Amino acid sequence: MKKLLSVLLCVVVLFGFSACVEVDDSQSEQDHGNEYVIYFDFGELKDNVSLIKTAESKRIKKGETFSLESPSCKAYKFIGWVIKDSEELCVGGTYVWDNDLYLIAKWEVNNDSSEWTPNL
Repeated sequence: MKKLLSVLLCVVVLFGFSACVEVDDSQSEQDHGNEYVIYFDFGELKDNVSLIKTAESKRIKKGETFSLESPSCKAYKFIGWVIKDSEELCVGGTYVWDNDLYLIAKWEVNNDSSEWTPNL
C-alpha cells in the first residue's frame, strides 16, 4: 500500500511540474490567423487623470484599412502615434497593415490649455 501511495504521489508531482512549463506567448500574440492587433500605449501621460483614452488595442482583419483615433489630455497636445522601436510618426489618415503593431502616443506641452477641447 505504501508503494502504491508513493507511486501515486510521484505521478501527481510529475504532472504538477509539467503544468509549470513556460509557454512562449510571443508566438500566440502574433499568430491571429487573418487578423492582427494594434496596441496603443499612451506614453508618459498614461496615468494622467485628464487623459481621455482611445481603446488600448484594436483587432483588424488583414488587408482592411483602419484609422487611428486621437487621445487628448488637458495641458498637452497630441502629436501622433510613433511606431515602437522606430521614429516613424503616424498622424491621421487611413492605414493598411499586415502584422501586429505597437504604437506609443507622442505629446507636446500645450501652454494655452484654457482652450482645451477633448477629442471624443
